[in-house]
Amino acid sequence: MTLSPDDSRSSFETFSVAELEIIVTRLDRSISDLRRMNNEEEAQRELLTAENKKLNEALATLIARANELSIQWTPLPKVEGDTGLSALRRSIDQSVRRWMGTYIGDRPVAKVSKNIGELRPRHPTVVPPPPHDDSSVTYYGRDRLERSEAPWGILPRYQISDAGNPGRTCIVKKETERSTKSSSRSQSGGAVQQAISKQCEVESDDEVEEGVLVSIPLRLNNGGIDTLRLFACEAPKDAAKRFCQKNTLENRLVKPLAARLEELEDNATTLPLHLIEPQDLAGLLDDH
Repeated sequence: MTLSPDDSRSSFETFSVAELEIIVTRLDRSISDLRRMNNEEEAQRELLTAENKKLNEALATLIARANELSIQWTPLPKVEGDTGLSALRRSIDQSVRRWMGTYIGDRPVAKVSKNIGELRPRHPTVVPPPPHDDSSVTYYGRDRLERSEAPWGILPRYQISDAGNPGRTCIVKKETERSTKSSSRSQSGGAVQQAISKQCEVESDDEVEEGVLVSIPLRLNNGGIDTLRLFACEAPKDAAKRFCQKNTLENRLVKPLAARLEELEDNATTLPLHLIEPQDLAGLLDDH
């Protein structure tokens, strides 16, 4: 019953017990709905906070790794359907692919030292390809990734080809100065020289000189490219015998290096080259 404005008996409405029970039930439902909505909002807030924390941690790790590898990383535009970590993973993937395309891609990536037996760190700086007739330097480019799919675990197959050809993972350049070859052959250590000289098929139709230089590009933990330049003597001259004894180089150089890094990689054929220090290779060559 609703009181009229001029009714002075009471300012309250009167309800029956049944009506009060209905009101209480509805209030309970409303309170329950409010609590449920509040809990859902709180849970969503926690999820967003956790995801934001993961994103921040992943971004910090990515930036640190990019700085270490000299990768210029920029977030990609958001694609419809990408949310949170998936967008970040896509950006990381694209950044790594862009880095590989720049430094292990179709373009030459490292100018190697002409000094025999020298292990020189190379930072990932793109250099222009040499003229075709430039035989003074050899460039390292990618023909294909041979041993590992990981962008920083690449061990190229050892090949021999003409100087100035950037399409091979490992290039052997002919040395024309016999005096340099003679002095280098006596200084560099015969075991390693002979091992490398017996490794690969010679792809040139020209007569092979007595000695060739082998360039083995390595990716180290600073993100740069170290080029191991070794002298290989007594290369075959006969065109019918322009192939080399297989696995010799791998047995003398790769396998001992893999054994040294066994605690880092279980698979001896996939070397974590980003973890190799120059002094490790220098010591290995001294021992062999």
